[in-house]
Amino acid sequence: MPGQPHRLQVDHSERHAALLDAARRSGTFSVQMARLATGDYLIDDEVLVERKTIADFAASLADGRLFTQAARLACNPRRSILLIEGPVPTTMRDVHPHALQGALVSLAAMWRLPVLHS
Repeated sequence: MPGQPHRLQVDHSERHAALLDAARRSGTFSVQMARLATGDYLIDDEVLVERKTIADFAASLADGRLFTQAARLACNPRRSILLIEGPVPTTMRDVHPHALQGALVSLAAMWRLPVLHS
């Protein structure tokens, strides 16, 4: 129905995220903090979003978390999206740009996860 806010469940790990503040200010979402087993944001119980900064994306690739998270997202019955946000930080884990690009291609092609940049 027009005018009704979307229901947004946000994992407690995101309580300090700028995206959460923006969602609250928008008036578009009814925000509820929750413990999500997978992902960081759940929209209308249909779309699952894993949010990563560029630095966290590089760190999760380097320490092996990225593809474990991708597997959980890909196996989830909801539509899953990976959101990579922010500018390239001045200090970041030393990961070759080709490795980052390869990971993005793998997420999209092999895991069939849409990757959005903001």
